[in-house]
Amino acid sequence: MTGFGGNGTGPNNCIEDGPFAGYENTLGPGYQVNDHCIDRVVSETSSARSSQDQVDNCLAQETWLDAWNCIESAPHGGGHNGVGGEASCFVHVHF
Repeated sequence: MTGFGGNGTGPNNCIEDGPFAGYENTLGPGYQVNDHCIDRVVSETSSARSSQDQVDNCLAQETWLDAWNCIESAPHGGGHNGVGGEASCFVHVHF
């Protein structure tokens, strides 16, 4: 990853380099107040779901609803899960 630091390290996958190194997030998961590091685990496999081909496929759908469901499923989810950790669509809790 370039510009935002690399993968997190240690047992909680905390970001240790780049502009978010050492940043403490106080919100999350959900609306809970819970001080924790920003964690990151990049997945190239998940990121591939946000490729131009995937976006083009979604935009070629016949209806708005089909396009929306496609976008939420592939490019949107691929972006979140490709970055992983804190940005993932699946909540990771570290204390």
